[in-house]
Amino acid sequence: MGDQLLTTKEVEHLVQLNRVTIYRLIRTEGFPALKVGGQWRFPKEEVESWIADHGRVTETHHGPQIVGLDDEHDVSLDVEPAELLRSVEIISLLEAFSFTVELSIAVFDIDGKMLVDYPGYQHPFCQFVRQIDPTHGSCFGRHHLLLDEKHTQESPVAFDDIPGLHYLQAPIWTDQVQVGYIVMGPLVMENSDPELVRHGLETLAKRYSASSDGLIKQFETVRRFSNDQVRILTTLLSQIVSNMLEVVHRRTDAVQRLNTIARLAADV
Repeated sequence: MGDQLLTTKEVEHLVQLNRVTIYRLIRTEGFPALKVGGQWRFPKEEVESWIADHGRVTETHHGPQIVGLDDEHDVSLDVEPAELLRSVEIISLLEAFSFTVELSIAVFDIDGKMLVDYPGYQHPFCQFVRQIDPTHGSCFGRHHLLLDEKHTQESPVAFDDIPGLHYLQAPIWTDQVQVGYIVMGPLVMENSDPELVRHGLETLAKRYSASSDGLIKQFETVRRFSNDQVRILTTLLSQIVSNMLEVVHRRTDAVQRLNTIARLAADV
């Protein structure tokens, strides 16, 4: 029989640490964990062995302790941070950002599953591509993601092998653990060769028996960004969304704890 896998809630109870600290230990201390269906799971025997080797980490729960709640009344939140990337706050933020920079934006979880598609601005080029090829339900396919990329800065991703047409991929973090990706585009970078782009567009149009003139006309709506602008865009959006995710996660955790406490109090 294989090692029993614990949920985040169960491992919180076992090690007496909150999930934020556990996520930090995964990244910095080699705390045993693995992803199963996009959720963190923890091999029980490996966790117990890790505790034996490292000792118990000092208490990190912040705020007042709830008096009168025993172990069976665990009120911790069993929601992965990535699940909150669909929150109203984050979608509203992305809507405003996408309209400002005139780029379509999508959000993926760490495994490449799309969570949010086009929360605001829908780029005319993307809409035109979907018209000539209905199978393109989105400008952003999972195949565009560089899932193994070690993110520190932006990672341009080519769309349909068109040279010079890029999408920017930026990481989403929570407590130094990457939980997803933001992809935004399309855009042209300052070092793109216009002739190569034109040839790529003509090839794409031919592939779908579409008008190359129409595709090229729509391409004229794609904005050009300098390398410095690209770096600022990706860094800024990555930081803002990551910070917002922390806020939403902590608020959701607090709300669920309070609701649980209220239900327990009503049963007394």
